[in-house]
Amino acid sequence: MKSNLFHRITTAAITGISLLGFGKTVWAIQELQSTEPVWGRISFTDTPTCHLTQEKICNEYHFKTISGYDIELETIPVADSGVNLKLYVVDPNGRLLKSIDQEGVGKREKFKDDNTAETGTWRIFVSSVDNSQGNYRFVLKLT
Repeated sequence: MKSNLFHRITTAAITGISLLGFGKTVWAIQELQSTEPVWGRISFTDTPTCHLTQEKICNEYHFKTISGYDIELETIPVADSGVNLKLYVVDPNGRLLKSIDQEGVGKREKFKDDNTAETGTWRIFVSSVDNSQGNYRFVLKLT
């Protein structure tokens, strides 16, 4: 059974980027309301710029991995964006592993999971604590 928090986040995930990983590279799909998807290829160490645009909207990311990898991810607000980010990490079984908002406005949020136990598609949700809007960069590394 999924938690209410997880359900509320997934139903709010209208806008975002989905990352579908194959090995050490990722395909990025930019999902924007009322527009065609934009496709591009990025690596796990690239830092795409993302944007939170509306209240109660989350950006959702997906990536696939196998057990035994270390997952390291970080959201970085772009200078002067004023956005206060919150990060949610969900494992392939739908369990909310981590909800991170410890740094405050304009600060990085980080997550690290050593030696993942789960093979499958992981999901990451990035939202704003105070409904602020702004640009941020996202870094995902599998080692």
